[in-house]
Amino acid sequence: HTSASSPMPAALAPKVKNRKPSAGPQLDAEVAEILSDALDPRNKSADTYNEDIVEAFKRVPKENIEAAAAVCRDMGNEAVKSERWEEAVEHYTSVLSAYPHDHEVLANRSLALLSLKRGPEALQDAALCVTLKKNFAKGYYRFGCALEE
Repeated sequence: HTSASSPMPAALAPKVKNRKPSAGPQLDAEVAEILSDALDPRNKSADTYNEDIVEAFKRVPKENIEAAAAVCRDMGNEAVKSERWEEAVEHYTSVLSAYPHDHEVLANRSLALLSLKRGPEALQDAALCVTLKKNFAKGYYRFGCALEE
């Protein structure tokens, strides 16, 4: 649970503004707390992050999954803008635990992985991205960059 001494990240506050029009309902306090707990670095180890976030998404009510994924996507995008690559990878991984075939998130995680010099993982994400969306130019760009790595 989120303690009183550690405020909930603004991106997880119950009133969520989603960029994508297809995003689901706003997050209620319970869902925001589930995600906040899962994303809190004090509550996880690097070894179990993926399992922790998958478990967190299993606890999110089905009607809130899309909104929760949108919050994680936005947090990943903000991390990329600030060049916080590890954080971006974690947030995009969170989205992919709910939507493993999101080609845009795969392309974005590939960028973050490339920035961390993790070429083989970046290549894997980019390859899946272009397999899922054959005409997605950004995916091919990431694929080419990963091949160069």
